[in-house]
Amino acid sequence: MSLEYRLYTTLFTKARLVAAFVSFIFLSAAVALTMQSFGGAQSASIGEARKAFGEYRLADGLKHLEAALAVESDYFEAIYLKGEALVLNGRPEVWDIIQQLKAAGKSREADILSLKVDLFLGDENLAKSTSFLATKYPGDPEIELVDWLRRLDGGDIEWAEGHLPDPDCLVMCWVPYRALSIAWHKEDPVRSAEWAERGLEYGAKYFQRVLEVIRCYEGWPQVSHEIIETELPYVECGPYFGIRMEDEEGHSIKVSLDTGTNGRGFTIHDRSVGALLSGEVLLVREKAIQYNYMSEAVDAVYKRVNFRSPRILNLPVICFQGALSNGDGVFSPFAFPDLAVTIDPVNRKAWLRNREALKRYLKGLSGAVMLPYRERDGWIFVSGRLDGKGALLMVETGSRDVNANRLAAKRYGLPTKPGRLVWQEKERHVKRPDFVFDIGGIAYTPSDGLVDDFALGSFGIGLGSAGDIGPVFLKNYRFTIDPFAKRIILEPAQLAPSH
Repeated sequence: MSLEYRLYTTLFTKARLVAAFVSFIFLSAAVALTMQSFGGAQSASIGEARKAFGEYRLADGLKHLEAALAVESDYFEAIYLKGEALVLNGRPEVWDIIQQLKAAGKSREADILSLKVDLFLGDENLAKSTSFLATKYPGDPEIELVDWLRRLDGGDIEWAEGHLPDPDCLVMCWVPYRALSIAWHKEDPVRSAEWAERGLEYGAKYFQRVLEVIRCYEGWPQVSHEIIETELPYVECGPYFGIRMEDEEGHSIKVSLDTGTNGRGFTIHDRSVGALLSGEVLLVREKAIQYNYMSEAVDAVYKRVNFRSPRILNLPVICFQGALSNGDGVFSPFAFPDLAVTIDPVNRKAWLRNREALKRYLKGLSGAVMLPYRERDGWIFVSGRLDGKGALLMVETGSRDVNANRLAAKRYGLPTKPGRLVWQEKERHVKRPDFVFDIGGIAYTPSDGLVDDFALGSFGIGLGSAGDIGPVFLKNYRFTIDPFAKRIILEPAQLAPSH
């Protein structure tokens, strides 16, 4: 091989190597720019999701997270944030996210979401679990938020107001404001509005609607009555417990007790019936009410009604066009201030009693089960056990039997069995509990219970329940909702002898 040829070949080879190297540099740069573009897009999606979550726009935030996960399915920050949104309302998919984070070694994120699941369910070991994780991750704001919500839910509202979590450190920064607004709503609407205003100042426009609902009652006359003890005409409203009432002009309505109606609610679900009730219309709110069975929101008419049976004055009544077929409307157990409601389904009787009358009634009462409850703006929760696991159950007289939600089933490994249910004239396959509930020491196996996605009681702030207690269970007892001692009293129902 000649020197010239060798030199030519060497130079040509070097030129090709240089060209290849330059091409590699440009290609690498292009790839890097592409990756940077993808990474930038993902970061932008995460930023938009966090912003949306901070403004109580959960659906928008989830859309941004799905966009990020469409590019990289194992983007664990997006997966964790998705779990934060799902756990607020007790979605069972959050449990799968927790397992995914654990498998990827994301222990902190998995631990926080697991703790929030226990918060939602009202797990009996929540305080212990919170303390353990606070030691494991000192100063973590999300763990501190769980402990703060736990103490607020236990009734320590004055402490909670003085120890507000730093919203700037939270994924859902509006939660403390919403929680305090809810805590005060029934007892002190003014303070409830103050906390809603602070949430609005922080940027969560959702609080505009909250303030509208709170303030629509401003300036209304106070509900008043002189009832000591009175028996009410008992009526059945399908499977539910009802009473008959008459307004001052003798118009009669049939309304059922609904512990799922929050606050001090009293609603008429037929506009024509509501129009007949004597009383002043104080407000009409357009497109104000929409239940899950309604295709669109409907107008709500707010009236002040005086009733002669029972004698209660200035009762606020909300009328709208719904689809309730078992009666004219529903009432919260707290709709009648400073009165305890007693229902005896076996003997078809109902009573209202003030504090002193209830004391006299309970004096010497034996064989009754006393269930302390915690209240969230008119919703009632009691401690129960599901296959031996302790959690909260919401008392829901508008439900069915005793039910569990799927998040509780996943968290506790609850056994289920297949079943069928006819609903809206269609037979549907369902899952039923295959375990025993314990309610105040009463062992109960539901025959018509469900295990489904319906998770009650969160108000969107992560405080929920593991299931609910419906009328099929309650119909076996004479039960009293005692607002003075915050307890439900269950007496074994016995058919009174006929005279």
